[in-house]
Amino acid sequence: KNMQAAFGYKIEGIGQIKAQYFAKQASVEMEDEEGETITVLSDDADGRIEVAFNLTKVENLFVEFGFRMPTDTDIAGEWQQINVYGNYKMDAMTFHLLAMITLTEDDTVMKFGAGMDYALDGGIGINADVRYYNDVAYNGEDARITFMVGATKGFSNGLIGAGLEVVSADETGYMVPVRMEYWF
Repeated sequence: KNMQAAFGYKIEGIGQIKAQYFAKQASVEMEDEEGETITVLSDDADGRIEVAFNLTKVENLFVEFGFRMPTDTDIAGEWQQINVYGNYKMDAMTFHLLAMITLTEDDTVMKFGAGMDYALDGGIGINADVRYYNDVAYNGEDARITFMVGATKGFSNGLIGAGLEVVSADETGYMVPVRMEYWF
């Protein structure tokens, strides 16, 4: 009920193909003696099949295509997810693109993003991105567009950073993300 099996194969000069099966013990909702809804573990496995391909043939370009789906639609529902991520490096700049599309029985969830990182001298980096989420991604609420700008300062064993993110939907909001990393 709880397992993960994966393999990968590198195609010299082209890229790498990867696949995995991932499962965890499924949970179900039921009513207890007082009539309240509780969640309990079932005897079934909630499994997923995931396949990806990394294209590395072009210098400074990395693209990954992915696909995943459940093995038991009675437990997880019927859906398939397609993901694409890519980045291209030019000197101090890195451009990013992201697309995530989930096809369900009723609707299509769409999430798209584009961004850029720029490395300055002294371990300082600036970044910006814009993302779009359709209304289905937020349970039928309005579609959203987010904009983010930020800066980081790298050190020998970590980095710190902060930014400003603006969310535009029915009502506009903002966040101030803070980033701190330390590694050994």
